[in-house]
Amino acid sequence: MANAIGSRLLSRRETLALGALLLLALVLRLYKLDASFWNDEVLMHKGASLPLKEILSHRFNFLYYLLAHICLTGADNEAMLRLPSVSAGVLGVLALYCFARRIVGVPNGISLPLLAGLLLSVSAYHLERSQEARFYALVILASILMTWTLWQALLTRSWPAWAVFCLSANLGVATQLTVLPYLGVLLAAAGLWVAAGPNAGTSRTRLIGVATVAVVGVLSVIPLYASSLAQGRLPDALVSSGEDPADDESTSATPDPPEASYRLTPAVYARYLLTFMPGTRPGERVFFSALMLLGFVSLCTRAPLLGILLVVQVLAVPLPFFVVRMEHWFNSRYFCSLMPFIPLLIAMGVSVAGDLVRRALASGRDPSLAARRVAFAVPSLLAAAALLISSRDAAGHFKDFPEHDWKSMGNHVASLLEPGDTLAFARSPIVHRGSTSTVREKGYDSRSNALEFYIRRGLRDSDSGNREDLFDTLTFAAAGSPAQIRALTAQPGPRRILFVSRSEESLSKPVRKLLNELPSTNTIKVKGLTVRVVAVHNAA
Repeated sequence: MANAIGSRLLSRRETLALGALLLLALVLRLYKLDASFWNDEVLMHKGASLPLKEILSHRFNFLYYLLAHICLTGADNEAMLRLPSVSAGVLGVLALYCFARRIVGVPNGISLPLLAGLLLSVSAYHLERSQEARFYALVILASILMTWTLWQALLTRSWPAWAVFCLSANLGVATQLTVLPYLGVLLAAAGLWVAAGPNAGTSRTRLIGVATVAVVGVLSVIPLYASSLAQGRLPDALVSSGEDPADDESTSATPDPPEASYRLTPAVYARYLLTFMPGTRPGERVFFSALMLLGFVSLCTRAPLLGILLVVQVLAVPLPFFVVRMEHWFNSRYFCSLMPFIPLLIAMGVSVAGDLVRRALASGRDPSLAARRVAFAVPSLLAAAALLISSRDAAGHFKDFPEHDWKSMGNHVASLLEPGDTLAFARSPIVHRGSTSTVREKGYDSRSNALEFYIRRGLRDSDSGNREDLFDTLTFAAAGSPAQIRALTAQPGPRRILFVSRSEESLSKPVRKLLNELPSTNTIKVKGLTVRVVAVHNAA
């Protein structure tokens, strides 16, 4: 018994490797963590700043708000609000490492689990999710734990294993409601397995198994019951059109028309899955797809039940989104529960490639040193290529993070403000594709949550007296079309207009032309943003 327990413990070598892996994951996720918020993170800050009672009684996805609220009590800054995502990202790397170690077994070494953890650690997609104050790093962590613990529960049929799965499911449900389709698919697969799987047993055993899955399913959504009871209502959508009316009072974008809706298509879903994969070039995609196919074959050989769970997730999770029309557009983040299995399958594919080379050399009965070197070099080169491509993507993420320096721009605008100024936000219309190829236009934003947040902070922190009241004298206007810009500059009377542009290259040519022709008295450019101060002196 002691030997069995000891074999499960980490060796000194594995402990050092795991420690280095987690340190790398942490350092990468802490880099640039104080960068500017983007709009949705500002909404998260507003929600997390509410009293705990309001968070618990107004949120179905309350967990991140709760964790962020606790973090903000230590210090109110960007890094603290993002700390729950950083923690979830590092724990996700640890969970995937341990999951892979459980799949391959302790005697087979640490190379495959270490490679899986490394690939997740340097994944550009996972880094992005781990460095934003949003739910998705927690969802990814929950998805790893849910799949792992359900697999273990179906293998052992023990109540402790089912209880651990329930805890994992509760973590996911309390984090984001988009976990519900994922959880439903897992429970449906589990019910079919205990009812008709190869080890289903007698009719009585099957009945007990199905009843167990049903009970576990009810217990898995306790956070949903609790939040629904606190709010006195059930959620009306998995993907809402806003965080909460009270949190989004600062935005005045034109809403969708009542008939607007968004529905997933298989082609779009396939594109979403590709965003989880390292590499952007076609050759890289083929390379990783081949490794993933080898890895999936290996997974089905080692753990058939786990292979079935994975296939069912990939095929069945998007089904509700193919049928149900959503009021709000969605993207790959709502399917990020599937993301961590890509590095796992890639790592398993590298291992399989190495095994195939070793078998080929063994069949030739060539015990030479050169043959052994080849058997070692092939998987090493494949692993190195996968890591280099992923690292290049990670470097691109850090180069582009943040996309817009709202913090610097907010401070600049705050220093320029005078009473009665107009702040005109110039940007392209917000467009998203609906259930058909028709582009549904939401309109032009006249305000930016992130810009307003940093203007307020800049005014509050100003050394030149109490300037915070200046914000209330601001007039906001949209400047995304030539007609809007002409109307603003044609208004009578002396006034100042501060034209703030986001991603000028994305603006239409007429809008760019008009902005460049404006007689700006002061132009400031920061990353991805430009402000032009225009003095207007039209006759009354």
